Amino acid sequence: MERVTEFERGVVMRLHHTLLTVMLALGVAIPCVAQDVDQIQLETTRLTDTVGVISGGGGNIGVLTGPDGVLLIDTQMGQFEDKIRAAVAAVSDQPVRYIINTHWHFDHTGCNGCFAEDEPVIIGPEGTRERMASAQDFPLLGIQSEASAETALPTISVTDTMNLTFNGEEIELTHIAGAHSGADLVVQLKHANIIHAGDLYWSQGYPYIGTPHGGSLDGLIAASNLMLLMADQETTIIPGHGEVTDSTGLKAYRDLLVAVRDRIAELIADGLSVEEILSSHPTAETDEDRKMGMPPELFVRIVYRDISQRAE
Repeated sequence: MERVTEFERGVVMRLHHTLLTVMLALGVAIPCVAQDVDQIQLETTRLTDTVGVISGGGGNIGVLTGPDGVLLIDTQMGQFEDKIRAAVAAVSDQPVRYIINTHWHFDHTGCNGCFAEDEPVIIGPEGTRERMASAQDFPLLGIQSEASAETALPTISVTDTMNLTFNGEEIELTHIAGAHSGADLVVQLKHANIIHAGDLYWSQGYPYIGTPHGGSLDGLIAASNLMLLMADQETTIIPGHGEVTDSTGLKAYRDLLVAVRDRIAELIADGLSVEEILSSHPTAETDEDRKMGMPPELFVRIVYRDISQRAE
């Protein structure tokens, strides 16, 4: 396992939503965390007559409702089962027929099993089933996620593209390799003109890049460029974390990633160590706007590792 410094562990403990996710996944019995779980409220926002987003707690859940039943895009975390089930029931009394996981991380797949009684078809990118079926280390965060139950695992894997028609909506799934988690899906609802980007896009905070599992900053930038080609001025974009936005917000995010990559790559080329790069505060211009997600120090360390390892 890649070594994690005490500094990085300390940084992780300052995360906002990510902090709660990490502690819940570890099963840490801390009273203040349990209280926070009780206090978290999920919010449902209607985007169209048939499409909504459930936010709060873990990753954003996309919901498509209609006479065919319910389709969920990601399911957040099992610790919020009662709240998630209640939020879904509030928008439809139909069973959950499909679950699409944008990637395998536990804050997006943790409540797959909450709907097992509905026997949904679960779809995920290539490798998602295998990742979820066993415990997974997150060495950059110093944590481990537990294996998921058989009923929570995807039965369909997407390796390129896949099309699905449900509730009159044309849904296109596009596999993205080497970006956030190593294998991700972009979910496009064509009639509604909505894209669920999963953690390929964070409208709030700096993104986590799962480099130990095949993710990369260059991959995130490439994924952003692809989604910008898919979108137009009217497209609604659901990020993995943060508020629902549009192509303007996605472009600003892409530009941020490019600027950070180029800045840190230049500093590495000049021979600076990671500590020296941190001392130069390369993300200072956007730290205030991005303060509610990954701490800047940890984000810079992840980018430094990514660029340095690829240059070797």
